[in-house]
Amino acid sequence: MPYSDEKAALEIMRTARSGSIWELSSQNNRSSANVQDAFAIVANRLWESNSEADWNDAWALVASFQGRVQQAYESPHANFVLSKIFEVMPTSILGCLCEELQLDHMIVDAAKHRFGCRCMIRLVRHHARQAADNEGVTQVIQTLLESAEQLSLAQFGTHVVQEIIDSGLPEHRSMVASSLKRNFNRYSRNRFACRVVEKLLSKCCANDVHAIMDELLGSKDGARQLVGHEFGSRVMKALLNGEHALRAAQRLCTFSPEIASSRSGKLVLQEAHAIIAKSNYKAGCR
Repeated sequence: MPYSDEKAALEIMRTARSGSIWELSSQNNRSSANVQDAFAIVANRLWESNSEADWNDAWALVASFQGRVQQAYESPHANFVLSKIFEVMPTSILGCLCEELQLDHMIVDAAKHRFGCRCMIRLVRHHARQAADNEGVTQVIQTLLESAEQLSLAQFGTHVVQEIIDSGLPEHRSMVASSLKRNFNRYSRNRFACRVVEKLLSKCCANDVHAIMDELLGSKDGARQLVGHEFGSRVMKALLNGEHALRAAQRLCTFSPEIASSRSGKLVLQEAHAIIAKSNYKAGCR
């Protein structure tokens, strides 16, 4: 983040209605940083005082991005300002920008964009749990969830889905898991989607984790494919390092002859046997 000028940020606040906000946001790194500071200052004042004047300042600043959301997330400088808006502004004030995101498949396009994904991550991180406070935000989160499958396979979209799993509600995690159902083995072997599967295994409720595990380890062929694959082996490691490691280890050991045919399979089996032995030792000490 480039060094910003507090005086410039305060001046931006005072001239919020002048129409210069967009030009400064997209001009260069320094001017973008100043605009970001202006949003942060207004947001802090809003939280502290909740006065009508501060609400008016906040609305004026956010309104300067109306009609320019796509330009903003595609801009190498303005995307940082849009991210800051989603980070510091109250959920209730973001409706106009979220409604604009719903046009022309912009939500998915933004999530898959190299800069836009940063903006969507901030929106999810700071507003997914309060989405019900604003219909526009609710629709954005819902669209992201409905598009979780294609986003998981995208280089930048996968980060947005991972953020939903991290910062969203429990039902959001279950919805992501449901969207990948019956394809977990294939997605576990994908460079980008494998990270979503790993995240689900670490964040989902026990029922969802067991369902994913049953699908991944439902057959000896599926287990062998995962163990011997560069990305699938990461998912196997996540299974054996998670809260349900014993259950995964027991399932893997039923496929010992098939898995042991490869070097990577032997290593996984060694880890599985160690987990079972440790569990048996603890049980014997009770």
